[in-house]
Amino acid sequence: MNLSENRLSSRSLAFPRHRLCRTRAGRPIRQIAGIVVTADQIDIDAGKLAKSPHQEQGSLEFAQQMITDHARSTSRRGAREEARVSPRDSPTSQSLKAGAAENTKNLKGLKGAAFDKAYVDHEWRITSRS
Repeated sequence: MNLSENRLSSRSLAFPRHRLCRTRAGRPIRQIAGIVVTADQIDIDAGKLAKSPHQEQGSLEFAQQMITDHARSTSRRGAREEARVSPRDSPTSQSLKAGAAENTKNLKGLKGAAFDKAYVDHEWRITSRS
């Protein structure tokens, strides 16, 4: 079998056109899109917070990398819209927003090395869960 004959674009796999499409777990694809959009924005916002002038160089670089990576993912929204998959809110995206608000509150109370450690530890924790 020739692999090039069986290739599907990642966009066609990730964003099916049927609006009632569900994943194997039964979650509507629009909710999955909503979770991705929410998670990207949370990491962009946390990265911007971490870029304050009193942080260590390593944390600043990590924050910029998080902003860059998640902004790149966010820029793919055009593909989602083109495929007619508009993100929908869900209990999972609501939970992510609540967790982000708590994390932001915690980070705003910290400075210097304590901030850096809390920021990086939190990002690694949430990344390792996905």
